Amino acid sequence: MKMGKRAFVFAAFGLAVMLLGAVPASAAPSLEVKASGGLDGKAKEGSGFPVQIEIHNSGDPFSGDLILDFHPGYRSGTAEAIPVEVGSGETAVIRTDVEEADSYSYQENGFRFFEGGWEKGREIKYKGDRYPKLSFYFEDAQFLVALSDSGDRLAALKDAGAGPSSEKVFIQPMKDEGFLAPDEKSGWGSADVIFVDETVMPGLTAAEQEAIGGWVKDGGTLVLGGSDDPETEAGIFADRLPLKITGRTEIDGAGLSALVPGAEFPETVPGFAAEAGPGATSLARADGKLIAAWLPYGSGKIVQTAFSLGDKPLSEAPGYPLLMTRLLTGAPSAQAGGNWMYANPQDGFVDLGKSATERFATFDIPFPAILAVVILYIVVIGPILYVLLKRKDKREHAWWIIPAVSAALSAGLFAYGAKDRLLSPQLRQAAVLIDDGSGSPSGKFIGSVLTNRAGDVEFRAPSGLTLTATGSSNPFTGSASDSLRHAVAEKGAEGTRLVLRNLPFWSVGTVYGDVSLREGGSIETDLKSEEGVLSGTVENGLDVRLKDVSIWSGLEFIPVGDLEAGERKEVHAVLKGGQLLPAVSGGYGQAGGLAGSANGYGSSKDPRAAEMAEAASLLLDGNSPAVIGRTDSSLIPLKMSGNPVQSSVTVIVRPFEPDVRLTGQFTVPAELLATLLQPEEDPDLYYEKSPDGEMYMEPGNYVYEARVPEAFNAAAESWKSLSVGGGRGLDDISLLNVRTGEYETLDAGQQIDPPEDYVSEDGEIRMKFRKLPGGDMAELPEIGLEGVAAP
Repeated sequence: MKMGKRAFVFAAFGLAVMLLGAVPASAAPSLEVKASGGLDGKAKEGSGFPVQIEIHNSGDPFSGDLILDFHPGYRSGTAEAIPVEVGSGETAVIRTDVEEADSYSYQENGFRFFEGGWEKGREIKYKGDRYPKLSFYFEDAQFLVALSDSGDRLAALKDAGAGPSSEKVFIQPMKDEGFLAPDEKSGWGSADVIFVDETVMPGLTAAEQEAIGGWVKDGGTLVLGGSDDPETEAGIFADRLPLKITGRTEIDGAGLSALVPGAEFPETVPGFAAEAGPGATSLARADGKLIAAWLPYGSGKIVQTAFSLGDKPLSEAPGYPLLMTRLLTGAPSAQAGGNWMYANPQDGFVDLGKSATERFATFDIPFPAILAVVILYIVVIGPILYVLLKRKDKREHAWWIIPAVSAALSAGLFAYGAKDRLLSPQLRQAAVLIDDGSGSPSGKFIGSVLTNRAGDVEFRAPSGLTLTATGSSNPFTGSASDSLRHAVAEKGAEGTRLVLRNLPFWSVGTVYGDVSLREGGSIETDLKSEEGVLSGTVENGLDVRLKDVSIWSGLEFIPVGDLEAGERKEVHAVLKGGQLLPAVSGGYGQAGGLAGSANGYGSSKDPRAAEMAEAASLLLDGNSPAVIGRTDSSLIPLKMSGNPVQSSVTVIVRPFEPDVRLTGQFTVPAELLATLLQPEEDPDLYYEKSPDGEMYMEPGNYVYEARVPEAFNAAAESWKSLSVGGGRGLDDISLLNVRTGEYETLDAGQQIDPPEDYVSEDGEIRMKFRKLPGGDMAELPEIGLEGVAAP
């Protein structure tokens, strides 16, 4: 009987196995991926680019998250989660932007799929591309992007440039070839210059225009041509145009040739009569007519020409690329007054910010309290405990009572000192905002959390802020797969949700991003410099109280004082050296940077303001003085889970052009000369300025130009003396005689006379020289100029 039952059980089990084997495997999606990316399939190391992903599903419906996991380096690492739904037999197309990536981590698997979501779902396999197909270029490659509705209108700009680079990459994407403009600023991250032809800008969506605007504010250069209706064709930039166009005119070709010696131009070029708009700076004049100007826009700039970028005959002229190079290199670039340790301002900001926000205060227990506790402890452990134990005849228990009292007292002291850290997480923020006068200061922020428990920490930032986590779960490998375990961001219409994953108890995690405050107000200045004295007013047009408001001139901070919202203060200060100088950094690492220098900014007890002032110098062009102020009010709308105890420091910097009034004899400070160096014939010659001011230049012929500031040039009734010195490593130095139009060779120690013959009406001094062969560093000529002001 038992044997029969066993046989029956085994038979039933075997039948069940057979039946289960006949049932089809559980249903599952079957995904195949095709991915492309970059600007015309190209991107720079460590920069952002657009991505398009096609997901075809030949299996059952998929609903979950696509994870983009491109780790750009040890400074940052955040995976992005994108919700995806693909029905059976359907194809979904995802367009997004990668904020940063490099070719090293890019070779790993950048896509992962989680059915049911990345937090609780299961990962599924897929077929196809593991990362978008594109080509990477070195960080110092120069990407020139020409946006036009016609394939050849801007083709000549492929030979233009905006300073030295290892390689120039010209990109002219066309809509009819499938190009879609990025709708986030990170998608333009690889671009250095964007040329926009005629009616292209109005044809972009609001999001695509805002993406370009955000890219410019981060340091990009936008070039717009002249037209009959510039405000309409400029789109969102209509109220920030450098030129005020008053009508049509003809531009003299000989005047253009004077700007680019040896270049050929038509006899006349159709153009527009123009004046420099408010806050704009002239870039060049041809035969007395203004042909280009630039205007700051955040940390970047907008350049506008008084001629169309693509109209013939100028666009076909042999000298056109050289003319555009002359205009592009004439506008100062960010970091001219910054820290040369960092080729990438983003990397510099992250390092400076972390050094400030990750320094959390130690336990704060007053010394008198500690002394009182120690005395009490000695009294309790000594005579009081002895008397009590003696009365109870329990002196033999002292061996455990004394350690217990000590442990309880130590725990009490620890709990008192660490109560803030134990009860709530701590969030320390710092930010730097550049106020360009538009009423919408923009810049960068960073925040560090000190956890009071282990687990995930969630941040939320509204639309308009980017949000990225620093570091990775394994900083030694830099592996792309580390980002998913370290931090995940989810972007939506309302903003970004970022989760720092599995932070240990009492550990530090840091996030950072870019911010733009819409209608945040501006710091207004009405300052003049006369006979070495700075006077006028500074007004706080922001809606927060500003502390330590100062005039930032060179390495000096001239105190103005605290300003309430809407408050205006009079300024009266004697200038060291007699003139205002461009705001520059003292150099991080030199006595602790600004924080450790004699003229440091902010409080020595809290380094955040000093570090943010140093970070500001990474975003400035080193061409203007500035007003600087700080606020403890949290201007960054960053939210964190866990009800943290928050503290914030935001530094706001407003570059300005003072009204310089001169009397009698004066000297033009060398620091105020706007200089321009470019190859004379071969545009591919490489040159670079070193941190100590010397130049590396490939052997060849160069043109060097110095421009006197408008205030000095306008005030000069005559020029008294001109000298040219230095020039180590250079040969055949010659100076342009503006009266004869000829270059004259300079001899050592030669007296340049009369100086008026060598300074143009616009205050330009131009010379040529040849860089000698050899690897030695060169020294640019030093120009000394003295004038006499009109009475």
